Amino acid sequence: MARVSRSAYLECALDILAELGSEGLTVSELCARLAVTKGSFYHHRTGMPDLGTALLGFWAQERSQRLGQLSTVGGTP
Repeated sequence: MARVSRSAYLECALDILAELGSEGLTVSELCARLAVTKGSFYHHRTGMPDLGTALLGFWAQERSQRLGQLSTVGGTP
């Protein structure tokens, strides 16, 4: 079984939220999509509340980076 990074969990969680909504984001769904065990999930996170907190920070960081990229389009800093 391949190792899965912390960011892979977060990226996959965002995909699940987009496809299935918050009700669809479960440890089981996340692990199935990443082909890992629940033990692997709990190695990285203490539970769903911890994942949610990390996910919000990850999403905010991604959006901030994307907005920074967009602000330079057309040569305007």
